[in-house]
Amino acid sequence: MILANGCSHTAGSESSVHYPGLIAGRMNMRCVNIAHPGGSNHRILRSTLEWLESNAVPELVIIGWSTHERFELPYKGEWLDYTSNKSSDSVRIDQFYRYLDLYCADWNRGLEATLTYQLSLSTYLESRNINYVFCNMFNSIPAHCQHPVWQALNKAKYYQPHSSFIERLRDLHPCCFSSTVHGNEFIHECIADELYKFIEENTTHGYTMYRDWE
Repeated sequence: MILANGCSHTAGSESSVHYPGLIAGRMNMRCVNIAHPGGSNHRILRSTLEWLESNAVPELVIIGWSTHERFELPYKGEWLDYTSNKSSDSVRIDQFYRYLDLYCADWNRGLEATLTYQLSLSTYLESRNINYVFCNMFNSIPAHCQHPVWQALNKAKYYQPHSSFIERLRDLHPCCFSSTVHGNEFIHECIADELYKFIEENTTHGYTMYRDWE
């Protein structure tokens, strides 16, 4: 079984397929996709840990990290996703959104938080001997990043950390994206091709990323 998590780009919004499911099909595995449209990287960390603590251990975890400035808000005992530039017909709520945009939805602070989430999740997965692959759906780790947490992260299981699928593929195939920047079936096939090749190469050339495939 493959467990996948991320935002709308991993969930397969506006597409009849999603790349984790395509990868699972090539590996003759079942895919459980808990990605959530609009989900933040905090949600990805939190919901992945919650799922793994309550279910059978998967053969592989695929994480498609989202844009860094998203975050979660606690509201009436639940977590609510927040993405920049939300609007409301209520003047007071709209003013609150503008406050969040100005002081909370900060890309650089979000990057620092994302690195902490990534290290936390990778440490957890490796401590339980759970195989995983990280990749970026939207936004990436800057090539010049010198943050101490980035230095501590296991890069061997992170596919092209200084690039993001959606930004790169949108430049190559702009006609394959909707007005809300969601890729079609072709884009998910492209992502699946690259990640599946990454899995095969790292398995074939001595680095045992995965346990028992059978």
